[in-house]
Amino acid sequence: MNIMKKLNKVIGLLIFWCVVDLAVTISWFVVDKNLYPIIAFSMILCFFIGFSSLLFEVIRIKKAFVNERTKEVSSNITHEIQNYDVKVGP
Repeated sequence: MNIMKKLNKVIGLLIFWCVVDLAVTISWFVVDKNLYPIIAFSMILCFFIGFSSLLFEVIRIKKAFVNERTKEVSSNITHEIQNYDVKVGP
């Protein structure tokens, strides 16, 4: 369940940065040509900020998934050990 919340956050971040990049791209065609370097810099900056935030969220999701799976396997092993009967003698 926790992983689904994080996936929704990644999708939200992706949509947000797509909208920001689209707004900057639209402004590219509307503004004066003297501002093109500033707009190009802001487009590159938006791309890198968006990409890095998505990358960090994907890494966090991977860590959460691995931790969740490790806990599940650990609890299964503990359960098996507790149910194991040791018979001594013939």
